[in-house]
Amino acid sequence: MNNKFVSQSVMSVQDFLEQTGRIWASYGHQPSSDSHASKELISFARPESIGTAYSQGMTLIEVAADYGFALKNTLTEPAQSIAPWTCVRGCLEASALSMWLLDSKIDARERVKRSLAFRYEGLEQQAKFAQATKGKINPNDIEKRIDQIEQVAQGLGFPKIIDRNNKRIGAGQKMLPITQIVIEMLDKEQNYRLLSAMVHAHPWALQHFGFIQTHTDQMIFENVKGAYFEKHISLDSINFLCVETIQCIFQALKTNFELFGWDFKPIALAAKIAIDKIHIE
Repeated sequence: MNNKFVSQSVMSVQDFLEQTGRIWASYGHQPSSDSHASKELISFARPESIGTAYSQGMTLIEVAADYGFALKNTLTEPAQSIAPWTCVRGCLEASALSMWLLDSKIDARERVKRSLAFRYEGLEQQAKFAQATKGKINPNDIEKRIDQIEQVAQGLGFPKIIDRNNKRIGAGQKMLPITQIVIEMLDKEQNYRLLSAMVHAHPWALQHFGFIQTHTDQMIFENVKGAYFEKHISLDSINFLCVETIQCIFQALKTNFELFGWDFKPIALAAKIAIDKIHIE
C-alpha cells in the first residue's frame, strides 16, 4: 500500500471537516429571515417543538463530524482494519437521521412528528438502560418524561401511537427503522449493509475487507487444516471509507443549509475538492 496515497485520502477528510466546520459556524446557527426554517418558527403553534427538531438535526451533524475525525485517527499509522468501518457506519447513520429531521421538503407538522418519535425512541432506550442498572437509576422518572412527550404530541393534535394490544409504541409517529431512513435520505442501502456487517463482525465481510489470507492448507489445529489471516485494510477500502464520510456529511450539511436559507455552494466546492484529492487506482 502506498502510504502517500493513504495519507492524502485521510487528510482530505480532515481538511473537508475543518473547512466546512468554519463555514457552518460562521452563520451562528441562525436561519436567515426569509428561510423555510424561520417561517416554521413563526407559524407553528408550538415553536419550541420546531426548535427541538432543529437542535436534534444539527447535533447529529456534530456527531457525524466527530466520527469523521475518528476515522482519520483510525487510519493514521498504525492504521486499524476494523474500527474505520465502525466510524463510517456511525457517520452514515447520524447524517441520515439529521437529514430526516432537517428535510426542507416536509412541513412543520411532519418535522415535529419525526422529532417526537426520535425523542420517544431515545427515552425508551434510556428506560431499558435504567432497568439494567438494577435500581441505580429509577426507570419511573424516565417514564414520566415519556408521558410528557406524549402529552405534547396530543396537545398538538397527533393521535396516540399504540399497537394492537393498546401498548404505547411511539409519540407523534412510530420511529422508522434506521435502515429505512438511510435508504430514504441517502439511498445507500448497499453501503450501509456492508458497514453493518463489518461492525457486527460477520465473517464474510471481515474476510473480504478486514483481513488478508496469508497461508492456505495449513494445519491450524490438530487434524484441522485451514487458512491463516492477518488484519489488513486495502487502499480501495480506505478510499471508499473516506469518500463515504465526505459524501454523507456533505449531504447532511446541505440539508441544513437549504432549510436555514444559507448558501451551500462553498460546502459543495469543499466536498468536490476533497473527493478529487482521493487517489483512485
